Amino acid sequence: MIVGVGLTAALSACRAPHGQEPRVDIGSWSLEDIEAELDRNGEVLADAGIMVAMAEGADATQKAEGLQDGGGGDDGTPDVDEMGEADDGEDLAEPEPAPETMPTSASPIDREHELAVADEAPRSVLRRSRRSSRSERRAEPSRCVRVCDLADATCDLEAQICDLATRHPEEERYHLACERAELQCDAAIQACERCEE
Repeated sequence: MIVGVGLTAALSACRAPHGQEPRVDIGSWSLEDIEAELDRNGEVLADAGIMVAMAEGADATQKAEGLQDGGGGDDGTPDVDEMGEADDGEDLAEPEPAPETMPTSASPIDREHELAVADEAPRSVLRRSRRSSRSERRAEPSRCVRVCDLADATCDLEAQICDLATRHPEEERYHLACERAELQCDAAIQACERCEE
């Protein structure tokens, strides 16, 4: 019994908060692996709507030009709102109202029954909707929690990469990887600090 409880506690402690992946230890990774991880992390940040100030190469120049000329679209870069988040340009449409039911020539008792059933149906749907949204909130963290968790993971990656860069002072690629990781960390922290529910 004690072994089972200890194993359960150990396994629970290994889980990262809010469904995050466990901490990545890059100490034994090659420089190519680190650069690939930075690429992957950059994609994750972009998917979350977090724009990194400068990326590598021509992509950074194109993105910077798109931001300076007032937005994206024509050059393939997304529009960016004042929060630095990508805007795909799609506005949410208002839902169409439900069609009205046509009155019938039923008896008054039938109409009262229909009204009672019709009145109860939206309440039960509303109760189910509230229950499901509560369980979804418990099961899935909010957008801001996800953004801040991503910022924590990004900055942890940055700390490890920059630590490796100090151990390889003669290799410029490590220092470039560190600078890139710092930019990702800064962008993620800013997105976390600005995030509102």
